[in-house]
Amino acid sequence: MNRIITQRELRNDSASVLRDVQSGQTITVTRNVTPVAELRPIPPRRFVPRVAIANAAHDRTRPPGRMSPPFLR
Repeated sequence: MNRIITQRELRNDSASVLRDVQSGQTITVTRNVTPVAELRPIPPRRFVPRVAIANAAHDRTRPPGRMSPPFLR
């Protein structure tokens, strides 16, 4: 659900706005009726074991900077 708030509302009630974003809501901030920003939750990070990173770094069969798909699951 996308909620629209004014810049003033964000300034005056930022704690409540951030709680709503943290709970999954997307919020559009407007200034003079013009949308200027969108606040949305950051997706959770995926855990990659240190061993998988080390193995990928030593795997010479893949181009640099690429890990094989099993490490990203």
